[in-house]
Amino acid sequence: LTKVLEAGFPIENRVPLWVQSPLWSKMSVVLLMVWGCGAMMLIFLAGLNNIPKELHEAAEVDGASGWQRFWKISFPLLTPYIFYNLVVGLISSLQIFEPIFVLYRDNQPLVSSTISMVYYLWQKSFSHFEIGYGSAISWVILVIILVVTVIQFKLQDRWVTYDVY
Repeated sequence: LTKVLEAGFPIENRVPLWVQSPLWSKMSVVLLMVWGCGAMMLIFLAGLNNIPKELHEAAEVDGASGWQRFWKISFPLLTPYIFYNLVVGLISSLQIFEPIFVLYRDNQPLVSSTISMVYYLWQKSFSHFEIGYGSAISWVILVIILVVTVIQFKLQDRWVTYDVY
């Protein structure tokens, strides 16, 4: 569809406006990242299948409503899966590179609001050939990811439930 629309425009104006706008460029990257949420949904589905049905049946016999069964049984037993998805999702969001690289390759003007740390690392290392600076950026990214992950693991004791019964 984009190729058909491009036919009526001059070559210098062929960059879509949604790629040039700061707001819509962020939204396009977010939409590309949402595409990867299917794997997280599969993990949640596996977690829901691991909840013993006897617990829900017993709560239903005791008169618990659907919301009470969810908040008192399902949610606490899903917290390890939620924690895993939070850790993996945060690490992958700090390492975002491919959508930005695909949308804003060499021939398109890059909107500064869409530059991620890893794309900036790639720009400095391989476009500007500042390898030492790129190496320093990669160490900073590693330290940020490590600190955030350690904080997540320290805070998990407050809300993650590993006991089934």
